[in-house]
Amino acid sequence: MKRYLLAAHYEGDKTPLWEQLRELGPDASFFVAVPATPAPTKEWTWSEEESYQIAKQRLDKTLREMQDAGLQAKGQVLNYSLQEAIEEALKNHPFDELIVSTLPSPEAHTEFQDYERRVRRFSQIPMRHIVNERAQEIERA
Repeated sequence: MKRYLLAAHYEGDKTPLWEQLRELGPDASFFVAVPATPAPTKEWTWSEEESYQIAKQRLDKTLREMQDAGLQAKGQVLNYSLQEAIEEALKNHPFDELIVSTLPSPEAHTEFQDYERRVRRFSQIPMRHIVNERAQEIERA
C-alpha cells in the first residue's frame, strides 16, 4: 500500500483531484496536511484557536469528500503555513510520495518549485504536482 501526503490548500470543486488520486490505485492511502492559517476575518488580529477551528472544519469536509469519492484518507491540522505543515507531516510520518495540488494560476508552477526546493533540504521524497482547473483561492474578507 502506498502512502501519499496531500497538500491541496484551496476551495472549489475538488472532483478532478479526487479522480486523479483514484488512478493511483485502490490500495492508495492519503494523509491530508491542512495548515491552521489565520481565519478570513475583517480584522487584523486572529487567534490560534479560531484558526485551528476553521482549519479543522476544512479538514473534516475534505476527508468526507475523499471518502465519498472512494479514497482512504486521514489528516491533521498542522502549522499555520502550508510549507511548514508539509515539512511537519514529512518529519513525523512515513510517506511514499508528496502530492501538491494547486490553483490554475500562472504562479502555480513557481509555487510548486518553491515547495520542492524547501522539501529537498531534508527529504528526497518523490513529488507530484497536480493543477486543479476548478480550484478557487480561499476567500479572505
